[in-house]
Amino acid sequence: MNHDSDMSHESDLRALLPETLSGEAAFALVEALYATVGALEGIYFVQIRRHVASLNRSAQSDLFDNLADHPGNDPLPF
Repeated sequence: MNHDSDMSHESDLRALLPETLSGEAAFALVEALYATVGALEGIYFVQIRRHVASLNRSAQSDLFDNLADHPGNDPLPF
């Protein structure tokens, strides 16, 4: 995930949340979000794994393409 994209999402999220929360309310909110994330991962586990694998394959192919285009930049294996 892109760092600039993360910052944009954080700004969007901050606009939705109240400026102040009690400790109890903050704890309840975080617990609810963790439970939601856990449920979503359980439901979409296969799709998530497939997507992450495709990202890894894409990153590897980019690495190999760069090495093929610029063989002098290939680091030594030792």
